[in-house]
Amino acid sequence: MKAVLVRSRGIGAWLTARAGWCLAGSLALYALTIATHPPHPLDLRVYREASPHLLSGGLYDYTVRTGPPIPLLPFTYPPFAALLFLPLSHLPWAALVALWQALSLAAVLVVTACALRLLSPGPDARVRDLALLWAAARTAGSDGRWCRTSSS
Repeated sequence: MKAVLVRSRGIGAWLTARAGWCLAGSLALYALTIATHPPHPLDLRVYREASPHLLSGGLYDYTVRTGPPIPLLPFTYPPFAALLFLPLSHLPWAALVALWQALSLAAVLVVTACALRLLSPGPDARVRDLALLWAAARTAGSDGRWCRTSSS
């Protein structure tokens, strides 16, 4: 048991020392996945298409038409969410999806770094390396999508 513990610490130290490379490889795999299988984030589509209806008063009357198993998807979020997405509704769909993916990945890095800083005894390069390693593992462990997607 002790030999397994020593070996796992050695592997952890090796990975932590190469956290930047792990993140770079993971991001390359993520980019390849996105390029070959573009995401279709349904919630983002609902926000984008329904937010202009906030100004006309028909926000909760609007539904996004999707395919089976959910043919109609209504806007069920608070009006403040539509207000936040109003400027984004003018962006082209591909640009908005790319921006959304980038912001999601940045959020994972920030939350990971903050959480690890709270758990570590002192701020040093190890915290950054662990945050990068965790984000790399999260990115590689995902199917290349950061939000709900349609089946199409």
